[in-house]
Amino acid sequence: MPSLKRPTPVAALKQVPIEAYFDATILAQEQLRLFNQAPQSAGHAQMVPQLYDYQVLAQHGDGLVLVHTQTGLRLLSNVCRHRQATILEGRGHARTFTCPLHC
Repeated sequence: MPSLKRPTPVAALKQVPIEAYFDATILAQEQLRLFNQAPQSAGHAQMVPQLYDYQVLAQHGDGLVLVHTQTGLRLLSNVCRHRQATILEGRGHARTFTCPLHC
């Protein structure tokens, strides 16, 4: 099984072993080394073009929401700190957000 700990020298590498594309351990290592160490794109400004627009980010398990505020774009938690409920769904327009369990 290939390992990310001791990579094969490029000169000796002919082809990535097919198992590397399906190995959950390699995927986890790649995600840790490639994505957790660098800035990531949350979304594009056109996702929330108007003031008070919001877009829940499905690629983050719906746990983050991109919001267009008076000071610009903000990335906020979409989970209530108190009850752990999801606050928003999809996209929309709202000046305030309230946890559905606190209404």
